[in-house]
Amino acid sequence: MSGGTDSRTILASLLYTKSSNIELHTWGDENEPDVVISKFISKKYNLFLTRFNLAFTKNIDKLVEQAKKHTLNGNLVLSALASQELIGRYSKLDTSNSVVIDGGYGLLTRRGNYNRIAVFGRKALLNANLPELMKYVSLNRGDIFFDEVENKLKQYREEIFINFYNSMPNPQKIGVENWIDLMYIRTKTPNLAAVNQNYMDSLCENYMPFAQPDILNLLLSIPVYLKKNSMINKAIFAKFAPDLTKIPMEEYGFIIPFGYNHYRDYIYKKFISILKKPYQNQQRYQILYTLKEYFFDIVESDIVRNSNIIDQNKIRKILHKYYNKNEKSYADTIGWWFTFNIWDEWKNRI
Repeated sequence: MSGGTDSRTILASLLYTKSSNIELHTWGDENEPDVVISKFISKKYNLFLTRFNLAFTKNIDKLVEQAKKHTLNGNLVLSALASQELIGRYSKLDTSNSVVIDGGYGLLTRRGNYNRIAVFGRKALLNANLPELMKYVSLNRGDIFFDEVENKLKQYREEIFINFYNSMPNPQKIGVENWIDLMYIRTKTPNLAAVNQNYMDSLCENYMPFAQPDILNLLLSIPVYLKKNSMINKAIFAKFAPDLTKIPMEEYGFIIPFGYNHYRDYIYKKFISILKKPYQNQQRYQILYTLKEYFFDIVESDIVRNSNIIDQNKIRKILHKYYNKNEKSYADTIGWWFTFNIWDEWKNRI
């Protein structure tokens, strides 16, 4: 259970069945918004709630071994740091007689993905201005490679995106929002969701209602105006569990009043962020602290020193800025270097 819309929508549907065998589980400490809101819901509907602390092994060798196993299982698309969070969560579950129901892909019910394209990249999409459109679909994983490698990767990304765009229907015919949703399905499913789901299935049995083909086909056939501002979710709550709309929600680390208007929520979050900082889970930073000595050792290893892909000097500077100057913005970059270095080390052994 989280504080968001998707798990709440699934819960509303389950409550409508009147089943007496529904249990909630959530992860995090007592102050995490997801936990706070899950407790509200648990109390309101008298449902048993299990809260798991986000724990990870402090044994460096085991921590690295877990990261290697996850990464070499095909999970280069997920940071090795994020994999530790995933392992820490799912390893806590006793799923011998249970099924974990996941709200993934729920964004498709409320037109909530790739909004950068819908708002800022709409003109570029309709005019097939692919260099401009690339700005709204690219994610920066950190500057860790030699410049010539970065330039080649940029070239490959552009070629792949051109081929992908040409394989898609004309956005002027199917509409920008439908084009974005189809892009989300076609890119996320094979490149991220399927890989991660395969790994999670090895830990416990999972079911993702919103990712089922019949549901996806149904969502793609629904007019866009019915998906905006959570109108589908609103109808489900109204019919199945109206009281869920009286419980606040979590958005980007804040607890906000329940609502359906993206613009209102955006303004509210901007206002409240002036008064206080959003909640931020510290586990990633704790893992990085545990691995500090390991990172400073491997950056001087032969694998990194002799790599024709990873720029050793860049990594040294990144580690220095994070650990010695406390520049937390480099946390994700270190995670991606950690991930790629696992693959690079394995590649050099075969």
